[in-house]
Amino acid sequence: MTRTSWSAQTAAPTRGGSRPRPRSAPWTSRPSVLVLLVAGGGLAAVLAALLLASAVEGAAVVDPGTGSAIADRSGATTRLMLMVVRLASDLAVVAVVAGLLVTLLTAPTPRQGVDRSASSVRRQGQGVALPRGVAAWALAWAAAAACLAVLNASDVSNQSVLQVLRTGLLLDYLTVIPQARMQAGAAGVAMSIAVAAAVVGRDRGRPADASEPFVAVVLLVLTAVGVALPLRTGHAASAVDHDFAVTSVVLHVLAATVWVGGLAGLVVHLRRSEPRLLARAVGRFDGVALTAFVVVAASGVTSAWTRLPEWGLVTSSGYGALVMVKVAALVVLGAFGAWHRHRTIGELRAGRPGAFRRLAGVEVVVMAAAAGVAVALARTPTP
Repeated sequence: MTRTSWSAQTAAPTRGGSRPRPRSAPWTSRPSVLVLLVAGGGLAAVLAALLLASAVEGAAVVDPGTGSAIADRSGATTRLMLMVVRLASDLAVVAVVAGLLVTLLTAPTPRQGVDRSASSVRRQGQGVALPRGVAAWALAWAAAAACLAVLNASDVSNQSVLQVLRTGLLLDYLTVIPQARMQAGAAGVAMSIAVAAAVVGRDRGRPADASEPFVAVVLLVLTAVGVALPLRTGHAASAVDHDFAVTSVVLHVLAATVWVGGLAGLVVHLRRSEPRLLARAVGRFDGVALTAFVVVAASGVTSAWTRLPEWGLVTSSGYGALVMVKVAALVVLGAFGAWHRHRTIGELRAGRPGAFRRLAGVEVVVMAAAAGVAVALARTPTP
C-alpha cells in the first residue's frame, strides 16, 4: 500500500461520521512551550537555590556585599529582581548564541556550494540563514543589561528604584562605579548585535547567503565580549588571585553559553528540518559540546577552589552547597551527553530524529535550571 493511499484511508471518516483525532505534535516542536519550560525551570531553580543557601547558613538570605542578613523589604525586593533580571539576561544571551551557532553548524562546505532556491534547502540540506529572531533576543539582552544597571544602583545606594531614577543617582552610578560601566558596555554590545542581526537576518526557510557564516562568527565574538565585560566585577574580582579567578569565571561562563546555546539552536531552529541537515549540525556540534563540557568542568573546579580552599567550607556554607548542586547538574548533563553519543545520534543518522529531539529538549530545560542556580550562586556570599 502506498503512502498516499494509506493517508487517504486514515483521513477518511469513521463509521460514526467523525474523523480520527490527528496526532498531536511533540512538545519539542513548539518553541513557546520550550521557552516557558526553560524560563520556569530557571526561575524555580533560583528560588530553590536561595532557600537551600539560607537553610545551610541557618539565617535569612544575606547580602553578598556585606554578609549581613537582608531585613528591609525594599532591599530584598531589589535583590530578588536583580536575580530575575540576571536570569532573563542570561537566557537572552543563550537565545542569541543559538541563532548564531545554527548558521555556522549548518553552513555548507565549499564543495557543496550555495543554491539560493528554498527548495534546494529542503532537498540538499544546505545552510540555514541567520534567523531574524536573533535581533529581538539581542534587544532583550540590551534591555536586561540596562535594567541591571538601575537595579544595581538601587542595591549599592540602598535606595529604591524610583528614588534612583528621580534623584539622578543613576548617572553618578554609571560614571563612577566600574560594575555600572561594564553593564553599560554590555548593553551597547547587545544593541550593536541587534542592529546587525536585523540587517542581515532572514525569514525562516530561506537559504543562507555565502557571507552569513562570517557575519555569525563576528557577532559571536561580539557576544563573547558583551558576556565577559560584567564578569570582571563579580565574585572573582574580590578573589585573592584576581587574574586567575576572573579568567576561570570568564572561561566557565563562555563555555557554558556556547554549550547551552548550541543545543538550544539545534532544538528550536532545526526542529522541522530534514534529518540529514540536523544530523550534519549535530555531528559538528558534538565535538564543540564535548570541549565545552571539559572547559566548564575544569574552570568550575578551579573557580570553586579559589573560594573554597577547605572541604569544611563546602559542607558548612550556603555557597558550598550551591557549588555541589552545580556539580550534580554537570554530572547529569554529562550523562545526557553520553546517552546522545551512544544512542540518539546513531538513531538520528539513521533517519529517526525523534529520540534526539526529545532528550535534547529535556537537556535544555536542565541547563536552564543549572543557570538559575548559577545566578543564585553569584548573589551568595563566599565563606
